[in-house]
Amino acid sequence: MTTRALFLLPSVPLPARSGAQIRNLGLLRAAAQWAEVDAIAFGAAEEEPALQHLVAHASVVPRPRLAGGVERLSRLVRSPLPDLAWRYHSTAFERTVSLLVAERGYDVVQAEGLEVARPLLTLSGPTRVYDAHNAEWALQRRAEAAASPRLGSSTLLRWAYSRTQAARLARYERAVLAASTLALAVSQQDASMLEALGTTTPVAVLPNAVDPATYPYAETDPAGPPTLLFLGKLDYRPNAEGLRWFLEAVLPAIRRGVPAVRLFVVGATPPPWLVAWGQRDPGVAVVGDVDDELPYLRRAHALFIPLLAGGGSRLKALVAMSAGTPVMTTRQGIEGLDLEPGRDVLHADTPREWAEASARLLRSAAMRTELRRAGRAIVTSRYSSAVTAPRLREAWQTAGALPAA
Repeated sequence: MTTRALFLLPSVPLPARSGAQIRNLGLLRAAAQWAEVDAIAFGAAEEEPALQHLVAHASVVPRPRLAGGVERLSRLVRSPLPDLAWRYHSTAFERTVSLLVAERGYDVVQAEGLEVARPLLTLSGPTRVYDAHNAEWALQRRAEAAASPRLGSSTLLRWAYSRTQAARLARYERAVLAASTLALAVSQQDASMLEALGTTTPVAVLPNAVDPATYPYAETDPAGPPTLLFLGKLDYRPNAEGLRWFLEAVLPAIRRGVPAVRLFVVGATPPPWLVAWGQRDPGVAVVGDVDDELPYLRRAHALFIPLLAGGGSRLKALVAMSAGTPVMTTRQGIEGLDLEPGRDVLHADTPREWAEASARLLRSAAMRTELRRAGRAIVTSRYSSAVTAPRLREAWQTAGALPAA
């Protein structure tokens, strides 16, 4: 008897530009090896053919209207639900999920991220899987700690927001876990953070992974001036705050040792302050969103990940390592990945450490070669889709959605 599964997605995962899309695309393809897979995603009507290419039955629902300032402020003040629960709240999405479950008799319904997990709260019957791309409550707790509540400081509002949201997220994520048969976490650290909410729902670790064929390896060292690359969504608060810190505190220190260094910043929705920075600094190119990141990886001597807070694990690091681009990162930037600093990636936390590491890496072709080879090897052996896909099947079997092998 064929297992039938429905995936709930925040977006159509083709083309896979964001980390969430890369994970979701890999899971859809993995599950299709042993199940008949359907999916419902937010998106535009013209995106539906791309989703139909991936699954047996595709439904695309228009993205909900973003709440305006007054409406959002009212929710922030009055609603017990976290901001994240409202971001993708859609009656049409929830109604479509209910109709599909009733009509098609799924064995598994899997929600990809907390923002689309709301239907799990009311479903009964199929195995319900919450795939936690982040332990969201813990991410906000870290953001709260990173934003010191100094009176009169610009960080005060961010601190107050994170403090309030962390408490609401803990309650909401606990409720989603209670309504789920199984939870998935991207790392053991995230699994522990979910378990800290007091849930009795089993939490299985399913690491992030990439398809090495999608990001082919290149041994050739790039020509041209020393170049560092950032990849990631630029409206994601940890990314934006990490970049601001890097530009203000780290880049001047790097330039003292490597004056010709260039930065490329690639990602959707750059904030106005970042666009303005790129306009006045000829050494910083704010590219914005691109259809294909691979040409930028080929031109870069290293990917830099200046995260100071965050959760989950870093798919863009895996993308770069698969393609043969060395990675420089803070400790936070590779949390959740089993990587050895100095062998697989270069690690730096303070501006001085970044300056020293950058100078060594940008001046040494031999070091870059060692890092690119080590990175590709660990992706293919530990973080490729082929390696991690069987763990999704095992998790579903443990939850009773699949017969035991």
